[in-house]
Amino acid sequence: MKRSQLTLTGETYRLTPDSWGNTSIMVDEDVVAQSTAEAFGIESCEPEGDLDSVEIATDGNGKFFAILEPFTRAGKTYNENMFRPCQNPADATHGSASIYGITWDIFEDEAE
Repeated sequence: MKRSQLTLTGETYRLTPDSWGNTSIMVDEDVVAQSTAEAFGIESCEPEGDLDSVEIATDGNGKFFAILEPFTRAGKTYNENMFRPCQNPADATHGSASIYGITWDIFEDEAE
């Protein structure tokens, strides 16, 4: 898939660890924190640290995609041109939206 085939929705969210080592999109950080605290039987649980972020985009068929936002550390850039299909954030349950698939795909090069 080419990046030009997607239209950004203007939404950006942080990712959060999910069950079985997966990640999900934190649509409502407060609800995710509350659900996590309840699951572990603790009083509170606030998302901390450098969590990856995604921009949400749609294709011509209305399917949703999460595009990883790149970041740079020690002069090296990570997460460039990576995407995965995802759930519509408006349909999120328990404050988070699902990301589909096992690995992140890489956009095809655009013709210059």
